[in-house]
Amino acid sequence: MDVYLDYEFLENFLLSDDESELFVRLKSFIKESKNKNNLILNFDPIEFYDDPEKQIIVRHLSQRLDAKIEVNCLSQKIDFIAEKANPCSLFLSDLLEDDIEYYGYLHAKSKNYQTLEKILFSDPLPITGQYKNWNFLHTYKVPCNAIVFSDNYLFTNDIGYENLKSILSNLLPEKLKVTFDLTIIGYDPKKQHIQIQKTYQEISEFLKLSFNYNINLTIIREDSHERAIYSNLAKFSTHKGFSLFNNSKIKSKDEMTLSYTPVGAKTLSGTSMESFSIEIEKLKKIARVQRMPDKEIGNKQNRLFTINK
Repeated sequence: MDVYLDYEFLENFLLSDDESELFVRLKSFIKESKNKNNLILNFDPIEFYDDPEKQIIVRHLSQRLDAKIEVNCLSQKIDFIAEKANPCSLFLSDLLEDDIEYYGYLHAKSKNYQTLEKILFSDPLPITGQYKNWNFLHTYKVPCNAIVFSDNYLFTNDIGYENLKSILSNLLPEKLKVTFDLTIIGYDPKKQHIQIQKTYQEISEFLKLSFNYNINLTIIREDSHERAIYSNLAKFSTHKGFSLFNNSKIKSKDEMTLSYTPVGAKTLSGTSMESFSIEIEKLKKIARVQRMPDKEIGNKQNRLFTINK
């Protein structure tokens, strides 16, 4: 993950009187290289060493010798910044315009960074009979511009695409200034009769009616062991798949715990970004293969497939 940071955010953040768990976690996330994030500085720390007060602030980054310095990189036009950014990017900036979120990127300011809790902490989500749909996912919604959906039995068990529609309605942004990439991968060998063109058309119609921006849809009928949803900054995974609800009900035998793992979540080796990248690479290799028309439809382009470049 690329983390863009300007001096104004760093100073205001460190001088705040916040003592919350989120403050401590974010402070560690910024300064420690073991977090496996690529820190990109909008300023040159050396320029502040002649100022005693500012020197104290930039010394917070003493462990980040790997940081990349791109002075004034956040002073450019928003569309240029967004086009250049890695799909897995986070902007910690008091200078940047909030419009960057309309390009699918999470942006936090030093006085309002509570939303970062969604990408710094993992969370087990028990799904029981009290739920009627996937609306609870809205709590974990953050700006994004791409999703890769992996579930072999999604189209087998999801009658009328009830689950898919509910999930997408709660995770996709309400407003976006770029095309959204949506790739669905999965194949049930027992269900050979599924017509991929019809499925593509029905899902496309739902997307056009539900969202006011372009969505680049790809469906690939190929076996994938992962039952997970990947967005720019997080992964949702389950051992039972995502076709849980039928007519707004869930059977007791299908109750389970959904794992929510954002890329900034802390692990023994750093963060979950490394495993996230490996899994995306496997799905990218699946997408690369050329298949017959009844096995794939769409251009197979997805921003998430470029995160390891």
